[in-house]
Amino acid sequence: MNKLITRSPLLLLIFLTAFLFACEKEEPLVETEIYGKITDIETGEPLTNVTINLISFGENLPNNQKGEKIIGTAVTDVEGNYAMLVPEIADKKLYTFDFVKDGYVRTRESNSVLISFKPNRKTQHDMVIGKGSYLKLTVKKTPNTNNTLKVFIAYSIDGLGTGHADNEPYSGTKYELKIDATKAESEILYDFYYGDTRRFNLSWEVTQEQDSQVKKYQTDIYLTEHDTTEFEINY
Repeated sequence: MNKLITRSPLLLLIFLTAFLFACEKEEPLVETEIYGKITDIETGEPLTNVTINLISFGENLPNNQKGEKIIGTAVTDVEGNYAMLVPEIADKKLYTFDFVKDGYVRTRESNSVLISFKPNRKTQHDMVIGKGSYLKLTVKKTPNTNNTLKVFIAYSIDGLGTGHADNEPYSGTKYELKIDATKAESEILYDFYYGDTRRFNLSWEVTQEQDSQVKKYQTDIYLTEHDTTEFEINY
C-alpha cells in the first residue's frame, strides 16, 4: 500500500504533462503575401490565366543536390491579378519569377529576375510580358561521320547595349548553345521579345573527323515579330 502511494505523485505528474502537450495549440505559420498584376507590354491589357511561379535558388533537393525550388504558385484572374502566400521567404535571399502563358515571353521590363523580399510582409510585384518571336534551329549531322559541332549566339537587348540596330556591332557575352551530338538531327526553339532583340549573330565551328581541321561560320539572323524564324546547320 505504501509503495503505491509513493508512486502516485509521479504518475500524476506524467499524466498532467501529457495532457498539457495534447492541449497545446500549434503556433500559426507566419507567411509572406506576394501579390501583383500581369499585363501585356504592347497593349497594357491585363492577362488572365497566367501561371506565376516563385523560385528559390540553392535549395536542398533529393540525393543531396542543390538547385531551383518552386516555393509559391498562383494564377492570374480576369483582371490580371495574382496573390500567393509563401512561408519560406528569407531575408536578403534572391528569388526569381517564372511564368507560363502560351505565346508570351520575358521582356526587359518583366522585372522577374533576382528579387529580394522582406519576410512576413505584404509585397506588391507587377510584371509586364510580351508576345514572343522565335528562332527554330535545326541541326543535322552528316551520316557516317564523327564531325563535332559548337554553336554560339550573341545578341544585345535594346537599351542595355548595342546590336539592336542593323548598323551596330554586338556587345556582351557570346553564349554556347547545347547541342545533342548523339542525335543525327535535333531541333531547338529559342524565344525572344521582338521589342528587345530583333537580330542576333549565330556562329558555329565544325571540327572535321579526318584531319581535325576547324571550319568557322557565322551569320546574322533577323527575327520576325510574333512569328518563328527557321535556320538550319549541317555538319
